[in-house]
Order: sequence, then C-alpha cells, then structure tokens
Amino acid sequence: MPQPVCNTCNIVIKEEDKVVCDICKDVLHGACYGLSRQEIGCLRSVNRKIHFFCKKCNIVEVVHTLQAEITALKTEIAEIKQIPKNDSKLLSQTLIDEEMLFNELEERQTRANNIIISNLPESEENLMDDKVADDLNKIKKVLNNNSIVSSDIVKHHRIGKFSNQKIRPIRVVFSSSSIARNVIVKYRTSDKIFINRDLTPMQQKKAYSIRNEFKRRIAAGENDITLKYRNGMPNIKKNQ
Repeated sequence: MPQPVCNTCNIVIKEEDKVVCDICKDVLHGACYGLSRQEIGCLRSVNRKIHFFCKKCNIVEVVHTLQAEITALKTEIAEIKQIPKNDSKLLSQTLIDEEMLFNELEERQTRANNIIISNLPESEENLMDDKVADDLNKIKKVLNNNSIVSSDIVKHHRIGKFSNQKIRPIRVVFSSSSIARNVIVKYRTSDKIFINRDLTPMQQKKAYSIRNEFKRRIAAGENDITLKYRNGMPNIKKNQ
C-alpha cells in the first residue's frame, strides 16, 4: 500500500511523522503543522485525550470567530437598548435573549454573501423571465470593473412590490462572502447607483438611529463630527 503524500509539502509521510485529523480523517505531515516528534507521539497515542484538527477543520478557529461575533453582537444589543425614547417605535419589543442573539448571528452569516444595489433602473421588458435576464445584464455591467463572472452570482431579485413611484433595490447573492466584501470595498458610486451590505433588520435599526443622532447633533451646532462607514455601518467620528 503506497504511503500518503502531504498536501502541504508534497513529501511522502513516514509512519512516525504522520498525524490524522479527528474530523475529516486526512493523514497529515506533523512537521507541516509545527508539531515536534514528542507532540506527534502524543497524538498517535491510543489513549490520548487531546484532539487534532487540520486547517480546514480547525474548530478552535471557527469557535473563536463565532465568539468574537457574539461579543460584538452583545455590544450592539446593549447599545440598541440605550436608544432614546423618541426612537423607541423603531425597536422590537421582543425580549432580547440568547435565542434571539443566535438567530441574529445566523441571519448575519446568511446575508454575508449578499449585496444590495440601489437605484438600478427597473427593467422595461414585459415578460418576467426577460425582466430577470435584463436585471442580470445590468448587474454585470455595474460590476464589470470588479472582475465578477457569471458563476460568481448565485441569484438576484428585486426587493418589494413593483411601483411606478420608486426603483426597487436588487439583492445579489454571490457564491462566497469574500466576493461580496470585495465588491463593496472596490465599488465606487456612479450614476447614483449605490452598493451596500445586506443588513439585518436589527442592523438597519441601529444604522437608522445613528444617522438620526448625527443629524440631531449637527442641528444642535456640533460641527466637528463626521459620519463615517465601516463594514456598511455608520459611525460618528470627531474630526481630526
């Protein structure tokens, strides 16, 4: 039986140098993961109590990422609860508990692959299939400078009911969150067409409240502040 080859260094893995991922069961070269002979020996022990995960199955990293997102989300929820009473109608009266926290986190992850395009003219085609195709062509034209190919776009649709009074935004779903982030970072507004993150209702309420606070402070004569956006969310900053 041929010996396995490391997918990192392409060297045949000797029996005494190999470790096995506890999730995907891939055979790996311990040295490529910075493991010493002693550590490899521990991982090869039948009675070992520690686990080893390869880079693609690195649960520790995933957990740390989720913990960071949860911490940030808790901070946002605490801020939302402090919104002035005159904005209270914007907020849901639903009890904020752990279930809501994880639901919000899950929805943010679901929306991470999406962007929202605003002010992209409605199609004048008559048939629905033709409208959808026309919208896709317009999306490709807007994103032409971002090296987006057809396979990157999973689906797209207009948000809301058709009205002659306004242009409905388009939600575009990409095959990965990195593509969505790249588009948002690189895109520059043109022809009054805007591209933003697909914010959850909670994020939308927070953004609305921050913009209102900015307007109130400007109206009160506080002219040394600026509204800046980071990751699609507004923040009030003091001018340097």
